[in-house]
Amino acid sequence: TANTIVLEKRIEKLESIIAQLQNSAVVKSTGIAQNETQAILFQNQPNPFNESTVIKYQVKTGDQKVSIVIRNLNAV
Repeated sequence: TANTIVLEKRIEKLESIIAQLQNSAVVKSTGIAQNETQAILFQNQPNPFNESTVIKYQVKTGDQKVSIVIRNLNAV
């Protein structure tokens, strides 16, 4: 129903906010300034996902070339 869809969207948004807060806490807890860190690849949101997902990342200031390779380990 429409109510179920609305509730699912609200849950996804809340999960995303929680993940952002958790990721922020991890970065802050390291005590490393953001421009001194190595590249960080955060957990995808939502997880698990059906059709699409968002994967946040952080790279060092001044990095000129960065790659993210995504593979399907289930593909034959």
